[in-house]
Amino acid sequence: MKLIPHFIHGSQVQQDARPCSRNGRFVQLLMAATLVLTAGGTACTAETVPNAPTLTHNDANGTVDTGASGKDTKSSLEFTLMQSATVNIGTGAACSTDADCPTTFLACYTPFCDKMKGVCNVKKIQADVDCSDSNKCTEGDRCHDGKCIGSPLACDDGNPCTTDFCIASKGCEHGNLEVPCQDGDLCVLHACQGGACKVIDTAPCDDGNPCTTDLCDPGKGCSYVALNAVACDDGDACSVGDVCKLGTCSGKGDSCNDGNPCTDDSCDGQGKCLYNPNSKPCSDGKPCTVLDTCTQGTCTGTAKNCEDGWPCTIETCDAVTGFCTYGMAAANMACDDGNPCTAGDGCKDYLCKGTDLSCDDANACTADSCAPESGGCVNVPIDSGAACTTGDACTAAATCQLGECVGQTKDCDDANPCTIASCDSLGGACVQTPVANGQACGDGGSCYAGTCL
Repeated sequence: MKLIPHFIHGSQVQQDARPCSRNGRFVQLLMAATLVLTAGGTACTAETVPNAPTLTHNDANGTVDTGASGKDTKSSLEFTLMQSATVNIGTGAACSTDADCPTTFLACYTPFCDKMKGVCNVKKIQADVDCSDSNKCTEGDRCHDGKCIGSPLACDDGNPCTTDFCIASKGCEHGNLEVPCQDGDLCVLHACQGGACKVIDTAPCDDGNPCTTDLCDPGKGCSYVALNAVACDDGDACSVGDVCKLGTCSGKGDSCNDGNPCTDDSCDGQGKCLYNPNSKPCSDGKPCTVLDTCTQGTCTGTAKNCEDGWPCTIETCDAVTGFCTYGMAAANMACDDGNPCTAGDGCKDYLCKGTDLSCDDANACTADSCAPESGGCVNVPIDSGAACTTGDACTAAATCQLGECVGQTKDCDDANPCTIASCDSLGGACVQTPVANGQACGDGGSCYAGTCL
Protein backbone atom coordinates (compact mmCIF):
# COMPACT_ATOMS: atom_id res chain seq x y z
CA MET A 1 0.00 0.00 0.00
CA LYS A 2 1.39 3.43 -0.93
CA LEU A 3 0.84 6.96 0.31
CA ILE A 4 -1.33 9.28 -1.76
CA PRO A 5 0.04 12.87 -1.86
CA HIS A 6 -2.44 15.71 -2.49
CA PHE A 7 -1.46 19.37 -3.02
CA ILE A 8 -3.77 21.77 -1.24
CA HIS A 9 -3.52 25.21 0.39
CA GLY A 10 -1.18 25.55 3.35
CA SER A 11 2.45 25.12 4.22
CA GLN A 12 2.91 21.80 6.03
CA VAL A 13 2.90 18.10 5.23
CA GLN A 14 -0.29 16.69 6.74
CA GLN A 15 -1.94 13.28 7.07
CA ASP A 16 -5.34 13.05 5.39
CA ALA A 17 -7.87 11.05 7.38
CA ARG A 18 -10.22 10.56 4.42
CA PRO A 19 -10.92 7.01 3.20
CA CYS A 20 -8.10 5.77 1.02
CA SER A 21 -8.32 5.33 -2.75
CA ARG A 22 -9.36 1.96 -4.12
CA ASN A 23 -6.74 -0.55 -5.25
CA GLY A 24 -4.11 1.28 -3.20
CA ARG A 25 -3.24 3.59 -6.08
CA PHE A 26 -0.90 6.52 -5.62
CA VAL A 27 -2.80 9.79 -6.29
CA GLN A 28 -1.11 13.15 -6.65
CA LEU A 29 -3.06 16.42 -6.81
CA LEU A 30 -0.63 19.02 -8.06
CA MET A 31 -2.08 22.22 -6.68
CA ALA A 32 -0.47 24.58 -4.16
CA ALA A 33 2.32 24.06 -1.64
CA THR A 34 1.24 21.46 0.93
CA LEU A 35 1.39 17.71 0.63
CA VAL A 36 -1.39 15.72 2.32
CA LEU A 37 -0.75 12.00 2.60
CA THR A 38 -3.34 9.20 2.46
CA ALA A 39 -3.02 5.54 1.55
CA GLY A 40 -5.00 3.10 -0.56
CA GLY A 41 -7.85 0.74 0.35
CA THR A 42 -9.07 1.87 3.80
CA ALA A 43 -8.64 4.76 6.20
CA CYS A 44 -4.97 4.59 7.24
CA THR A 45 -1.95 6.43 8.62
CA ALA A 46 1.67 6.76 7.61
CA GLU A 47 2.64 3.92 9.95
CA THR A 48 0.37 1.49 8.08
CA VAL A 49 1.87 2.34 4.72
CA PRO A 50 5.32 0.79 4.07
CA ASN A 51 7.14 1.58 0.83
CA ALA A 52 5.86 5.18 0.82
CA PRO A 53 8.23 7.70 -0.85
CA THR A 54 10.40 9.72 1.53
CA LEU A 55 9.49 13.44 1.47
CA THR A 56 12.50 15.51 2.50
CA HIS A 57 11.53 19.10 1.67
CA ASN A 58 8.49 21.23 0.89
CA ASP A 59 9.03 24.63 -0.75
CA ALA A 60 6.80 27.66 -0.97
CA ASN A 61 7.03 27.38 -4.73
CA GLY A 62 4.93 24.24 -4.74
CA THR A 63 7.72 21.68 -5.19
CA VAL A 64 8.72 18.70 -3.08
CA ASP A 65 11.94 16.66 -2.92
CA THR A 66 11.48 12.88 -2.82
CA GLY A 67 13.93 10.36 -1.51
CA ALA A 68 13.66 8.53 -4.83
CA SER A 69 14.81 11.34 -7.07
CA GLY A 70 16.08 14.17 -4.86
CA LYS A 71 14.77 16.60 -7.45
CA ASP A 72 13.15 19.90 -6.56
CA THR A 73 11.27 20.86 -9.70
CA LYS A 74 7.70 21.01 -10.85
CA SER A 75 8.55 18.46 -13.53
CA SER A 76 9.75 16.04 -10.84
CA LEU A 77 6.35 16.40 -9.19
CA GLU A 78 4.44 15.83 -12.41
CA PHE A 79 6.60 13.09 -13.84
CA THR A 80 9.06 11.44 -11.42
CA LEU A 81 6.33 10.38 -8.99
CA MET A 82 4.21 9.22 -11.93
CA GLN A 83 6.51 6.22 -12.29
CA SER A 84 4.64 4.70 -9.33
CA ALA A 85 1.53 6.84 -9.28
CA THR A 86 -1.71 7.81 -10.89
CA VAL A 87 -1.78 11.61 -10.97
CA ASN A 88 -4.97 13.60 -10.38
CA ILE A 89 -4.43 17.30 -11.07
CA GLY A 90 -6.28 19.99 -9.17
CA THR A 91 -9.24 18.00 -7.80
CA GLY A 92 -10.50 17.09 -4.37
CA ALA A 93 -10.01 20.22 -2.25
CA ALA A 94 -13.12 21.57 -0.53
CA CYS A 95 -14.43 24.85 -1.94
CA SER A 96 -17.35 27.21 -2.16
CA THR A 97 -16.05 29.51 -4.94
CA ASP A 98 -13.48 29.23 -7.73
CA ALA A 99 -11.12 31.39 -5.67
CA ASP A 100 -10.82 28.55 -3.15
CA CYS A 101 -9.22 26.24 -5.72
CA PRO A 102 -5.40 26.28 -6.00
CA THR A 103 -3.60 26.63 -9.31
CA THR A 104 -2.89 23.43 -11.24
CA PHE A 105 0.43 22.72 -12.96
CA LEU A 106 -1.34 21.04 -15.90
CA ALA A 107 -1.05 23.30 -18.95
CA CYS A 108 -4.29 24.57 -20.51
CA TYR A 109 -6.49 23.41 -17.66
CA THR A 110 -7.90 25.71 -15.00
CA PRO A 111 -9.31 24.86 -11.56
CA PHE A 112 -12.92 25.62 -10.71
CA CYS A 113 -15.28 24.90 -7.86
CA ASP A 114 -17.91 22.25 -8.51
CA LYS A 115 -20.53 23.86 -6.30
CA MET A 116 -22.88 20.87 -6.54
CA LYS A 117 -20.25 18.70 -4.85
CA GLY A 118 -18.36 21.39 -2.96
CA VAL A 119 -14.96 20.25 -4.27
CA CYS A 120 -12.37 21.61 -6.71
CA ASN A 121 -12.05 20.18 -10.20
CA VAL A 122 -10.31 21.23 -13.44
CA LYS A 123 -11.54 21.99 -16.95
CA LYS A 124 -10.03 22.80 -20.32
CA ILE A 125 -9.05 26.38 -21.07
CA GLN A 126 -10.87 27.26 -24.28
CA ALA A 127 -9.48 30.80 -24.54
CA ASP A 128 -6.32 31.70 -26.46
CA VAL A 129 -3.90 32.23 -23.55
CA ASP A 130 -0.19 31.74 -22.89
CA CYS A 131 1.09 28.30 -21.84
CA SER A 132 4.15 26.07 -22.07
CA ASP A 133 4.18 22.87 -24.15
CA SER A 134 7.54 21.76 -22.63
CA ASN A 135 9.01 21.73 -26.13
CA LYS A 136 12.04 24.01 -26.47
CA CYS A 137 11.68 23.97 -30.26
CA THR A 138 8.48 26.01 -30.17
CA GLU A 139 7.65 29.54 -29.13
CA GLY A 140 4.55 31.63 -28.61
CA ASP A 141 2.81 28.66 -26.97
CA ARG A 142 -0.95 29.19 -26.65
CA CYS A 143 -3.85 27.13 -25.36
CA HIS A 144 -6.30 25.72 -27.92
CA ASP A 145 -9.12 23.50 -26.67
CA GLY A 146 -7.13 22.23 -23.69
CA LYS A 147 -3.91 21.69 -25.66
CA CYS A 148 -0.79 23.83 -25.53
CA ILE A 149 0.46 24.48 -29.09
CA GLY A 150 3.46 26.54 -30.16
CA SER A 151 5.01 27.75 -33.41
CA PRO A 152 8.33 26.32 -34.66
CA LEU A 153 11.34 28.15 -33.23
CA ALA A 154 13.61 29.84 -35.80
CA CYS A 155 17.18 28.67 -35.14
CA ASP A 156 19.00 30.37 -38.01
CA ASP A 157 21.90 32.28 -36.40
CA GLY A 158 22.93 33.94 -39.67
CA ASN A 159 26.39 32.34 -39.44
CA PRO A 160 27.59 30.71 -42.70
CA CYS A 161 29.94 28.54 -40.62
CA THR A 162 27.24 26.67 -38.68
CA THR A 163 24.39 24.31 -39.45
CA ASP A 164 21.30 25.13 -37.41
CA PHE A 165 18.78 22.64 -35.99
CA CYS A 166 16.59 22.14 -32.94
CA ILE A 167 16.21 19.41 -30.29
CA ALA A 168 12.93 19.43 -28.33
CA SER A 169 14.58 18.85 -24.95
CA LYS A 170 17.39 21.38 -25.51
CA GLY A 171 16.30 24.01 -28.03
CA CYS A 172 18.41 25.47 -30.85
CA GLU A 173 21.74 23.81 -31.57
CA HIS A 174 24.44 24.96 -33.96
CA GLY A 175 26.99 22.54 -35.45
CA ASN A 176 30.25 23.83 -36.86
CA LEU A 177 30.91 23.50 -40.61
CA GLU A 178 34.23 23.30 -42.42
CA VAL A 179 33.63 25.09 -45.72
CA PRO A 180 35.14 28.04 -47.65
CA CYS A 181 33.83 31.45 -46.60
CA GLN A 182 35.47 33.91 -48.99
CA ASP A 183 34.87 37.64 -48.64
CA GLY A 184 35.49 38.31 -52.36
CA ASP A 185 39.26 38.86 -52.09
CA LEU A 186 40.94 35.94 -53.91
CA CYS A 187 44.33 36.97 -52.56
CA VAL A 188 43.40 36.02 -48.98
CA LEU A 189 41.82 32.62 -48.37
CA HIS A 190 39.19 32.14 -45.64
CA ALA A 191 37.58 28.99 -44.28
CA CYS A 192 35.18 28.11 -41.49
CA GLN A 193 36.99 26.85 -38.41
CA GLY A 194 35.41 26.36 -35.01
CA GLY A 195 32.19 28.02 -36.16
CA ALA A 196 33.90 31.23 -37.39
CA CYS A 197 35.23 32.45 -40.74
CA LYS A 198 39.01 32.71 -40.38
CA VAL A 199 42.00 33.57 -42.59
CA ILE A 200 43.87 30.38 -43.48
CA ASP A 201 46.30 31.67 -46.12
CA THR A 202 47.54 35.21 -46.75
CA ALA A 203 49.76 34.12 -49.66
CA PRO A 204 47.71 31.65 -51.65
CA CYS A 205 49.68 32.27 -54.84
CA ASP A 206 53.08 31.15 -53.54
CA ASP A 207 53.98 28.20 -55.81
CA GLY A 208 57.34 27.54 -54.11
CA ASN A 209 59.14 27.97 -57.44
CA PRO A 210 62.16 30.31 -57.26
CA CYS A 211 61.97 30.79 -61.03
CA THR A 212 58.56 32.49 -61.12
CA THR A 213 57.24 35.83 -59.92
CA ASP A 214 53.96 35.24 -58.09
CA LEU A 215 51.19 37.78 -58.66
CA CYS A 216 47.63 38.10 -57.36
CA ASP A 217 44.62 40.14 -58.44
CA PRO A 218 41.89 40.30 -55.72
CA GLY A 219 39.21 39.86 -58.35
CA LYS A 220 40.91 37.35 -60.67
CA GLY A 221 43.26 35.35 -58.47
CA CYS A 222 46.82 34.12 -59.04
CA SER A 223 49.12 34.56 -62.09
CA TYR A 224 52.79 33.70 -62.59
CA VAL A 225 55.64 35.25 -64.65
CA ALA A 226 58.51 32.94 -65.67
CA LEU A 227 62.06 34.13 -64.88
CA ASN A 228 65.22 33.62 -66.92
CA ALA A 229 68.94 33.88 -66.13
CA VAL A 230 68.38 34.15 -62.37
CA ALA A 231 70.55 32.09 -60.03
CA CYS A 232 68.68 29.40 -58.16
CA ASP A 233 69.03 26.01 -56.46
CA ASP A 234 67.55 22.98 -58.17
CA GLY A 235 68.06 20.85 -55.04
CA ASP A 236 70.35 18.47 -56.87
CA ALA A 237 73.70 17.91 -55.10
CA CYS A 238 75.35 16.65 -58.28
CA SER A 239 74.54 19.64 -60.48
CA VAL A 240 76.39 22.96 -60.73
CA GLY A 241 75.68 26.42 -62.15
CA ASP A 242 71.98 26.27 -61.33
CA VAL A 243 70.01 29.00 -63.14
CA CYS A 244 66.39 29.81 -64.04
CA LYS A 245 65.37 29.04 -67.61
CA LEU A 246 61.79 29.65 -68.75
CA GLY A 247 60.58 29.38 -65.17
CA THR A 248 62.51 26.20 -64.33
CA CYS A 249 65.67 25.89 -62.22
CA SER A 250 68.30 23.54 -63.64
CA GLY A 251 72.09 23.04 -63.50
CA LYS A 252 74.90 21.33 -65.35
CA GLY A 253 75.96 17.72 -64.80
CA ASP A 254 74.12 14.50 -64.14
CA SER A 255 71.05 15.05 -61.97
CA CYS A 256 70.45 13.05 -58.80
CA ASN A 257 67.10 14.64 -58.08
CA ASP A 258 64.59 11.79 -58.11
CA GLY A 259 61.67 14.15 -57.45
CA ASN A 260 60.79 12.26 -54.26
CA PRO A 261 60.53 14.47 -51.16
CA CYS A 262 60.91 11.37 -49.00
CA THR A 263 64.50 10.67 -49.99
CA ASP A 264 67.60 12.71 -49.24
CA ASP A 265 69.43 12.90 -52.57
CA SER A 266 73.21 13.25 -52.61
CA CYS A 267 76.25 12.71 -54.82
CA ASP A 268 79.20 10.57 -53.65
CA GLY A 269 81.73 12.73 -55.50
CA GLN A 270 82.39 10.05 -58.02
CA GLY A 271 79.27 10.67 -60.08
CA LYS A 272 77.14 8.19 -58.15
CA CYS A 273 73.79 9.28 -56.75
CA LEU A 274 72.66 8.25 -53.25
CA TYR A 275 69.02 8.17 -52.11
CA ASN A 276 68.36 7.78 -48.38
CA PRO A 277 64.74 7.55 -47.09
CA ASN A 278 63.74 10.19 -44.57
CA SER A 279 60.81 10.76 -42.20
CA LYS A 280 60.15 14.39 -42.99
CA PRO A 281 56.72 16.02 -43.27
CA CYS A 282 55.61 16.02 -46.88
CA SER A 283 52.64 16.52 -49.16
CA ASP A 284 51.16 13.56 -51.00
CA GLY A 285 49.31 15.93 -53.32
CA LYS A 286 45.93 14.78 -52.01
CA PRO A 287 43.88 17.61 -50.42
CA CYS A 288 41.77 15.08 -48.50
CA THR A 289 44.62 13.68 -46.42
CA VAL A 290 46.23 15.20 -43.34
CA LEU A 291 49.44 14.69 -41.35
CA ASP A 292 51.34 13.63 -44.47
CA THR A 293 54.66 12.05 -43.47
CA CYS A 294 57.47 10.24 -45.27
CA THR A 295 57.56 6.52 -44.46
CA GLN A 296 60.09 4.18 -46.10
CA GLY A 297 60.58 6.58 -48.95
CA THR A 298 56.89 7.20 -49.63
CA CYS A 299 54.71 10.16 -48.68
CA THR A 300 51.47 8.98 -47.05
CA GLY A 301 48.71 10.76 -45.19
CA THR A 302 45.65 9.98 -43.06
CA ALA A 303 42.21 10.40 -44.60
CA LYS A 304 40.57 13.60 -43.41
CA ASN A 305 37.67 13.02 -40.99
CA CYS A 306 34.60 14.97 -42.14
CA GLU A 307 32.11 13.29 -39.78
CA ASP A 308 29.80 16.00 -38.37
CA GLY A 309 27.73 13.81 -36.07
CA TRP A 310 24.40 14.70 -37.71
CA PRO A 311 22.38 11.75 -39.02
CA CYS A 312 20.91 13.51 -42.06
CA THR A 313 24.07 14.64 -43.83
CA ILE A 314 26.34 12.75 -46.21
CA GLU A 315 29.91 13.75 -45.38
CA THR A 316 32.55 13.81 -48.13
CA CYS A 317 35.82 15.57 -48.79
CA ASP A 318 36.25 17.64 -51.95
CA ALA A 319 39.26 16.09 -53.73
CA VAL A 320 40.11 19.45 -55.34
CA THR A 321 39.78 21.90 -52.45
CA GLY A 322 40.20 19.56 -49.47
CA PHE A 323 37.17 21.06 -47.78
CA CYS A 324 34.55 18.86 -46.15
CA THR A 325 31.20 18.96 -47.89
CA TYR A 326 27.87 17.91 -46.46
CA GLY A 327 25.23 16.60 -48.81
CA MET A 328 21.60 15.97 -47.98
CA ALA A 329 20.71 12.45 -46.89
CA ALA A 330 17.99 10.63 -48.80
CA ALA A 331 14.50 11.90 -47.98
CA ASN A 332 12.79 9.94 -45.20
CA MET A 333 15.93 7.97 -44.37
CA ALA A 334 15.40 6.59 -40.86
CA CYS A 335 16.98 8.62 -38.05
CA ASP A 336 16.41 9.63 -34.43
CA ASP A 337 15.56 13.26 -33.64
CA GLY A 338 16.04 12.71 -29.90
CA ASN A 339 12.46 13.73 -29.18
CA PRO A 340 10.35 11.05 -27.45
CA CYS A 341 7.24 12.96 -28.52
CA THR A 342 7.68 12.19 -32.22
CA ALA A 343 7.44 8.95 -34.17
CA GLY A 344 8.50 7.75 -37.62
CA ASP A 345 11.58 9.99 -37.60
CA GLY A 346 13.08 10.56 -41.04
CA CYS A 347 15.51 12.91 -42.78
CA LYS A 348 14.16 16.04 -44.45
CA ASP A 349 16.18 19.05 -45.62
CA TYR A 350 19.29 18.00 -43.67
CA LEU A 351 17.30 17.64 -40.43
CA CYS A 352 15.89 14.62 -38.65
CA LYS A 353 12.17 15.18 -38.10
CA GLY A 354 9.30 13.06 -36.87
CA THR A 355 5.55 13.39 -36.73
CA ASP A 356 3.86 14.28 -33.47
CA LEU A 357 3.22 11.23 -31.32
CA SER A 358 -0.46 10.59 -30.64
CA CYS A 359 -1.00 10.26 -26.91
CA ASP A 360 -4.78 9.88 -27.14
CA ASP A 361 -5.66 6.90 -24.92
CA ALA A 362 -9.37 7.12 -25.91
CA ASN A 363 -10.16 7.71 -22.25
CA ALA A 364 -12.46 10.63 -21.47
CA CYS A 365 -11.19 10.58 -17.88
CA THR A 366 -7.62 11.60 -18.72
CA ALA A 367 -5.91 14.67 -20.17
CA ASP A 368 -3.50 13.42 -22.83
CA SER A 369 -0.26 15.17 -23.69
CA CYS A 370 3.36 14.45 -24.47
CA ALA A 371 6.27 15.81 -22.45
CA PRO A 372 9.84 15.31 -23.71
CA GLU A 373 11.19 15.59 -20.15
CA SER A 374 9.11 12.62 -19.00
CA GLY A 375 10.07 10.46 -21.95
CA GLY A 376 6.79 10.44 -23.86
CA CYS A 377 3.05 10.38 -23.33
CA VAL A 378 1.45 11.57 -20.11
CA ASN A 379 -2.16 10.64 -19.47
CA VAL A 380 -3.34 12.55 -16.42
CA PRO A 381 -6.64 11.71 -14.67
CA ILE A 382 -9.13 14.60 -14.67
CA ASP A 383 -12.81 15.37 -14.12
CA SER A 384 -13.20 13.24 -11.00
CA GLY A 385 -16.89 12.45 -10.57
CA ALA A 386 -17.88 13.56 -14.06
CA ALA A 387 -20.22 11.34 -16.07
CA CYS A 388 -18.59 9.12 -18.69
CA THR A 389 -19.31 6.12 -20.90
CA THR A 390 -17.62 2.74 -20.41
CA GLY A 391 -18.75 1.26 -23.73
CA ASP A 392 -20.30 -1.62 -21.83
CA ALA A 393 -24.13 -1.67 -21.98
CA CYS A 394 -24.14 -3.64 -18.72
CA THR A 395 -22.64 -0.72 -16.77
CA ALA A 396 -24.78 2.20 -15.58
CA ALA A 397 -24.21 5.54 -13.79
CA ALA A 398 -20.53 5.58 -14.84
CA THR A 399 -18.29 8.41 -13.60
CA CYS A 400 -14.59 9.23 -13.83
CA GLN A 401 -12.65 7.83 -10.88
CA LEU A 402 -8.85 8.17 -10.73
CA GLY A 403 -8.56 8.20 -14.51
CA GLU A 404 -10.97 5.32 -15.15
CA CYS A 405 -14.60 5.31 -16.17
CA VAL A 406 -16.30 3.27 -13.43
CA GLY A 407 -19.98 2.40 -13.12
CA GLN A 408 -22.44 0.03 -11.48
CA THR A 409 -22.70 -3.42 -13.08
CA LYS A 410 -26.24 -4.44 -13.95
CA ASP A 411 -27.57 -7.13 -11.58
CA CYS A 412 -28.98 -10.02 -13.64
CA ASP A 413 -29.24 -12.57 -10.81
CA ASP A 414 -32.68 -14.26 -11.06
CA ALA A 415 -32.21 -16.24 -7.80
CA ASN A 416 -32.54 -19.47 -9.82
CA PRO A 417 -29.92 -22.09 -8.81
CA CYS A 418 -30.38 -23.79 -12.18
CA THR A 419 -29.26 -20.84 -14.34
CA ILE A 420 -26.08 -18.85 -14.72
CA ALA A 421 -26.86 -15.13 -14.93
CA SER A 422 -24.90 -12.84 -17.26
CA CYS A 423 -25.34 -9.60 -19.16
CA ASP A 424 -24.93 -8.91 -22.89
CA SER A 425 -22.30 -6.13 -22.97
CA LEU A 426 -23.49 -4.98 -26.40
CA GLY A 427 -27.25 -4.83 -25.86
CA GLY A 428 -27.44 -4.71 -22.07
CA ALA A 429 -29.99 -7.54 -21.84
CA CYS A 430 -29.78 -10.12 -19.05
CA VAL A 431 -29.05 -13.68 -20.19
CA GLN A 432 -29.98 -16.75 -18.12
CA THR A 433 -28.04 -19.84 -19.20
CA PRO A 434 -29.29 -23.21 -17.83
CA VAL A 435 -26.75 -25.24 -15.88
CA ALA A 436 -26.11 -28.88 -16.79
CA ASN A 437 -29.09 -31.18 -16.32
CA GLY A 438 -28.91 -33.27 -13.16
CA GLN A 439 -27.03 -30.70 -11.14
CA ALA A 440 -28.25 -30.70 -7.53
CA CYS A 441 -30.51 -27.85 -6.43
CA GLY A 442 -32.92 -26.90 -3.67
CA ASP A 443 -33.81 -29.50 -1.07
CA GLY A 444 -32.74 -32.70 -2.81
CA GLY A 445 -33.89 -31.55 -6.23
CA SER A 446 -32.14 -31.64 -9.62
CA CYS A 447 -31.88 -29.09 -12.39
CA TYR A 448 -33.54 -29.81 -15.70
CA ALA A 449 -33.76 -27.29 -18.55
CA GLY A 450 -33.04 -24.46 -16.16
CA THR A 451 -35.67 -25.48 -13.60
CA CYS A 452 -35.17 -27.08 -10.19
CA LEU A 453 -37.34 -30.24 -10.02
